[in-house]
Amino acid sequence: MSSIRCTLLLLCLSLNLSTISATTSHLSLRDLRPRMMGGGGPPGGGKKGGDDAPKKPGGGGPPGAGGGGAAAAAPAAGGGGGGGGECGKYAIVSARGTGEKQKNPTGYAGFIKGLMKQVAGGSNYEVVYPATTDYNNGPKQGANDAMKYITNRKGKCGSSKLVLIGYSEGAMVITQLLNKQGFPADLVSSIVLYGNPYWIAGKQWNAGTAKSGKSIAAMTGIKLPPNFGPKTQDVCLTGDMICCGGSMGPHLKYPGSQYEKEAISFSAKLLNGGGPAAGGASGGGASGGAGGSPGGGAGGPPGGAPKKGMGGDGAGAGGPPGGAPKKAGGGEGMTKMGGKM
Repeated sequence: MSSIRCTLLLLCLSLNLSTISATTSHLSLRDLRPRMMGGGGPPGGGKKGGDDAPKKPGGGGPPGAGGGGAAAAAPAAGGGGGGGGECGKYAIVSARGTGEKQKNPTGYAGFIKGLMKQVAGGSNYEVVYPATTDYNNGPKQGANDAMKYITNRKGKCGSSKLVLIGYSEGAMVITQLLNKQGFPADLVSSIVLYGNPYWIAGKQWNAGTAKSGKSIAAMTGIKLPPNFGPKTQDVCLTGDMICCGGSMGPHLKYPGSQYEKEAISFSAKLLNGGGPAAGGASGGGASGGAGGSPGGGAGGPPGGAPKKGMGGDGAGAGGPPGGAPKKAGGGEGMTKMGGKM
């Protein structure tokens, strides 16, 4: 009898553990630990598939008001791989952080609304990718989706410009996108990165208060091609554990901050006044590794003269090195937070 009781007890314990495992497997990073994102909004877990799972084309919507101070509603965003949308002066290609929903991400809603208010003729495409804790594959999927959209848009809209923005894991998406072979670098007007896991101290395009520290994905060797420097604000706040080490508090403070306002002005100035040429299509080397053939020579000074500290580092070759970054999607051996980044 005691043997039967022990067997039943072990069976019940096994079932309970299975239930707990099945439940937690649907939770996003925001449920289990601090978020690698900006803004807020409810987690994508709970419902089957999650709200942060990739949607069909057209799934994007207007970024809404959210936590972190970005109380703004921007014009409707496109969604879905390769949808071209209507041609205008420029398109904002945005990549959200871990745990944010595909529809209505909040981390950069204020930036999108503010830039579209200052510079007419813009549209927004929200990159379709899981935005989960799969940092080895998620950013790669996002970069592929963004590349498909941009390629289709170029075929339809010609020289219409691009503004690229990524928050946290989304900054990984944008950085990997810029390293892709064949990326049309000449279309880029400006780049804004918040809480970038690939952030590197001392770069002339850095913005924010952080001056030192090491980002959690720096070891991958994936980095911003330097010829994009004059068009970039890589914003990192002191104490942001994702980009320079510290805690999660600073990582959520970019929306609504002075750096959001500066990024809007920076991007508007480049859209209105022109900027440096970033070469032609990308070459054939992976970022951080052996570079490929340069794209076409570094350009002149950006229009509107960005603030000191936001220019290029003077060391970049013409076009960005291309090719898929090694260990695309974040790389193996990335620093973890309790087993997850």
